[in-house]
Amino acid sequence: MLSYNQIKREFTRISWRRGNQYFRDNRVQGVTLDGERVLGKVRGSGREAYDTALVVGKNGKIANSKCTCPVHRRNEIHCKHVAALAIWVMEKGAQQPTPKGVAQDYQGEVVIRDPRTANTHAILRKLLHTTPYLNIVPFYIRQDPLAATLIGKDDEAHPFSIPITLIEATALREQVEPARYLAMSFDEQTFPGDPILDIRGQFK
Repeated sequence: MLSYNQIKREFTRISWRRGNQYFRDNRVQGVTLDGERVLGKVRGSGREAYDTALVVGKNGKIANSKCTCPVHRRNEIHCKHVAALAIWVMEKGAQQPTPKGVAQDYQGEVVIRDPRTANTHAILRKLLHTTPYLNIVPFYIRQDPLAATLIGKDDEAHPFSIPITLIEATALREQVEPARYLAMSFDEQTFPGDPILDIRGQFK
């Protein structure tokens, strides 16, 4: 696991600041994990996205890094694109970095453990007010590096696909438990012939 205090020392002040800005501007995309290596694409000040990679060291530092930008290792050990990828790992997380080529996905269907408590949660209150059936039906939490989606069928058996933020996904995971019955792996073919609708926000 990377450590802010450890890796910040490995960058110049300018590179660290620019990397942090790239992270905040969502310029880090397609992050995957291959063993201890974290791979991703980081778009700099222009339109070009650079292939960037780092190896997570056991001491909280970056053991090694690579980037296709022209300044990597020219004036410092890493570069601002590596800084952006490292910050992504610590902030989003490698909550955990996605296994290579596979989107993050919660294991199986879940249900809200205590709807009364969940509905008073500051982050979840609006989501659960606009989609009240989430309090009673099982659903999947599917997550990619930049967002998350809730997938399932509402209380009238209509399929839904609801985009949520990563902050909402994190808060929701603290309020759910595995569904009581055997969950099938989600596949869009689970609902043949039915459109996947985003019906969030229809309740006012």
